[in-house]
Amino acid sequence: MEGLYRLFYVLAWMGLPLGIGLQLFWHPPRGGEWGFYLLFAFLFGLALLQGPRRAPRFLAHALGAYLVK
Repeated sequence: MEGLYRLFYVLAWMGLPLGIGLQLFWHPPRGGEWGFYLLFAFLFGLALLQGPRRAPRFLAHALGAYLVK
């Protein structure tokens, strides 16, 4: 069963940049909004480096801020 969890973990990490990339393609940011996307990219990258056990702690706050924005 551990292999299935690893597959879901990889799919989730592939879906995050794909979804943000599609949003940037369809609705490109204007002016200073690029700074927010760089900040979110940094936070998502930081969460990715934490590994599967600690990543949700970082992702919950970064993803919540992204969705509010």
